[in-house]
Amino acid sequence: RVLHLAEVSAIFALGALISGRLSRGLPITRLTPELIGVFGLAFVILATAPFSVWMGGAVATFTDLYAKVVLIFVLMVNTLTSPRRMRQFVWLIVLASGYIGMRAVLDYARGINLVEHGRVQGSVGGMFKNPNDLALNMVAVLPLAVFLVFQPLTTAKRALAALCAVMMFGAIVASHSRSGTVGLAAMGLVLGVQLFKRKPGLIVATAFAGLLALPLLPSSYWQRLASITNESLDETG
Repeated sequence: RVLHLAEVSAIFALGALISGRLSRGLPITRLTPELIGVFGLAFVILATAPFSVWMGGAVATFTDLYAKVVLIFVLMVNTLTSPRRMRQFVWLIVLASGYIGMRAVLDYARGINLVEHGRVQGSVGGMFKNPNDLALNMVAVLPLAVFLVFQPLTTAKRALAALCAVMMFGAIVASHSRSGTVGLAAMGLVLGVQLFKRKPGLIVATAFAGLLALPLLPSSYWQRLASITNESLDETG
């Protein structure tokens, strides 16, 4: 199978990391408690695969999903070693998620890349292809974008972070994901409490503006949310 660009980039990055550390007389990787835990879970997955109901599926889950998690985790442990690098990494995640969110919003507006009667799926495929996974990933990254808005940055950077946050919120709505909406509500509550301590007036104004904007959301979105409490509205029951 042809490797995807992300996988090729990760492999080259890992190779550069290993060669760089060995050339400086360092071990291949830093061993932190978190990394040991990730390796431990990898061992459990492979050791118990022969006893699973579907051994091939268990191994495929490891090779197709968890092995990539281990690879990225090794890179993060060895490269995110300063506040500056952490900020750069946060910006990378926010910009990438904002782009994916923008693509989802544009696809929804154009009526393309839709499944299940109008639910948008991630146009980049992979773990974003499922509308629920798309929404939950947006929920996880959205607070990072919001916090960037409140950082002492230039106006342009804060506006860019705000745009990314709006696009991520739009993707959650366009996905019509019930789990994503529940996650958004929980995250919004925690985020609101944290930001209220710093900017109470702005948070109250934002909450009020959000309430006024609720009628602008698609009716199909509200109908799907209603199925949370009324199973007859869900076509699968």
